[in-house]
Amino acid sequence: MAEGEATIKAVSLVSGRSDSCTVKVQGGYVSPAESVKLSEKELTINVGEQASLTATVLPEDAVQSVEWSSSDDKIATVAGGVVTGKQDGTVTIKAKAENGVSATCKVKVKVPVASVTLNKTELFLEVGGSESLKAEVLPKEATDKKITWTTSDENIATVSSSGNVKGVKVGSATITATADGKSVTCTVKVGAVAESVVISAPQKKVAVGGTVTLTASVTPSDANQAIEWKSSDEKIATVVNGVVTGVKIGVCNITAKASGSSKEAVCKVIVTAPKVKLTKVKNVKKKSIQIKWKKIADVAGYQVSYGKKKKLTTANSIKIKKLKKKKKYAVKVRAYTVVDGKNVYGKWSKVKKVKIKK
Repeated sequence: MAEGEATIKAVSLVSGRSDSCTVKVQGGYVSPAESVKLSEKELTINVGEQASLTATVLPEDAVQSVEWSSSDDKIATVAGGVVTGKQDGTVTIKAKAENGVSATCKVKVKVPVASVTLNKTELFLEVGGSESLKAEVLPKEATDKKITWTTSDENIATVSSSGNVKGVKVGSATITATADGKSVTCTVKVGAVAESVVISAPQKKVAVGGTVTLTASVTPSDANQAIEWKSSDEKIATVVNGVVTGVKIGVCNITAKASGSSKEAVCKVIVTAPKVKLTKVKNVKKKSIQIKWKKIADVAGYQVSYGKKKKLTTANSIKIKKLKKKKKYAVKVRAYTVVDGKNVYGKWSKVKKVKIKK
């Protein structure tokens, strides 16, 4: 018998069926496999990723070829020692020698965390105050969604295992939330306990479509100076960083609140009518002027100025009589609303001049 390969074929004399087997003949003595050793006993990979395992058959002069198999091909497959993650779960990868001796590796396949987000990236606290941060891990089907919370300086701010942050002393610290190697941070600014909030004006007027700016400060000076602005009715007026925009005629409150505190100040905002647009100013018979303008919704009435005189009307037109012939009159109109029993006027229209000729 010589070294090499031969195929043994068996044929049935009755049915004619056959089968074959390839036989390898190696020169010299071949030791039987006593054990199989894998390069890893445990392995963790992500869905869609691959990792390689190496099998060593002992003793060294034993046949080194092994047969690879997975306990669940739906979770992970293996070919030539290359393991591919298919879906979340755990499987056993086996490498078996020709005589049945084998070794296994426990493989965990997981859905990795893609991102971690916080409900706030900046947090303002008073000394002794606290607030909970909320973290969201994506995708929702991620395997390891557990959040680990840490602080950059426990002397400034501490954080619990559930994300509750507490201010310790005045200063700044960074809170980090980590899941499966992905992290996100929030800057925490701890200030002295706020005593009061001072707003730039207790009352302001702004026309529909117009803007007015408010400012606010917190005392003492080492308290957090960040202000949270809020409108009591955004259908009437909105506010962003202290800039108030009139939306609709009416009255609302703009609140300036110290971030991380209950202290606040309020400004009463009256949204007045927009500027009136004159459509007609004409001298008519008998020393009169016919004045017309575009109607404005939600106003109580209009004030008409001609020369040195003024008149009120609820209509969007008026006829002014008994004027002086050959005299020129400057005409303008403004709308008004009633707040707390008093007329609140909007801006004057553009002035139109007319000379009495008739």
